[in-house]
Amino acid sequence: MAELIDVLSDFSERGLIQVQPFLGPGGSIAAFWDAAGDLLGCITVLGRDSESGWGNLDFANGKI
Repeated sequence: MAELIDVLSDFSERGLIQVQPFLGPGGSIAAFWDAAGDLLGCITVLGRDSESGWGNLDFANGKI
C-alpha cells in the first residue's frame, strides 16, 4: 500500500490518473492507470460490499 501511495502522490503532479473499479461478489479491485494506459498499481478489498467500496473511493478522491 505504501508503494502505491508513493507512486500516486508523485504521479499526480505530472498527469491524470484514471481509476477503474472491478466489483465482484466477494470483494473489489481498484486499478490505477496513467494517461498512456500503463498500470500504476491496484488495491484489492475482500469481504466488502460495493456500497462501502464506492464510499471509500469517494473519500479517497476527496468527494466526502
